[in-house]
Amino acid sequence: MLVANLVLWCTVAVILALIGTDLVQSHFEHVGEVAWTARFGPGTLLFAAQAVVAFEGIGIVLPVREAMSEPEAFPRMIVACMALGTVAFLVFGICSYATATFVTLNLNGGAALGVRAAFVLTVVLTYPLQFFPAMVALEDKLGLSDESGLLPCCAARTCLVLAAFASSLYAPYENLMGLAGGLCAVPLAFIFPGWFHLRLCKPRYGEGRALDITLVAFGVVMAPVAVVSAILSWH
Repeated sequence: MLVANLVLWCTVAVILALIGTDLVQSHFEHVGEVAWTARFGPGTLLFAAQAVVAFEGIGIVLPVREAMSEPEAFPRMIVACMALGTVAFLVFGICSYATATFVTLNLNGGAALGVRAAFVLTVVLTYPLQFFPAMVALEDKLGLSDESGLLPCCAARTCLVLAAFASSLYAPYENLMGLAGGLCAVPLAFIFPGWFHLRLCKPRYGEGRALDITLVAFGVVMAPVAVVSAILSWH
């Protein structure tokens, strides 16, 4: 994970450097002002569904905390990571206003190849961690454990990886991300935390209860919207 994080942030730094260079060149070449327009349509809903996937890592929050040698340091760590991630998303969104669908398509030459290779390496190195919660749930449903032996567990994991690979081949990336956002990220990031806090902590009044209800309501509305928009725009 250390190598994956290092590679990921190096690629982010390269992309930000290229974005900054382009902005400076545009300023000195007097390209002109950017025309900011707001258009609402099916693509907007699909974008919202994809944006929610930014919370995809919330599924590994509890497993990571349980695996830490110093769990008491977890709140500080997750707050710092969320703040850093939010700043990174905001910087990309504000500065990269003239990009293609995938940011790597805006790069040329060796920089593009290097960034893409680095992203591939990052995915390969982080996939086991992202895969872990789903695998634990699947093995629990199948009744597999250490006593079941190595072969059944490996077979179940292999089938899950192959299923994910097949879906990535035949499903458009943006629609697949929209479905993942509506079916997985929205419940994990908005509905379940607010609902569990309401049920377990039972705040009767105040900002806590209002925030929980707002999160649950937003998730209940956003989940079907994300799924429907991803299906309707399927191509």
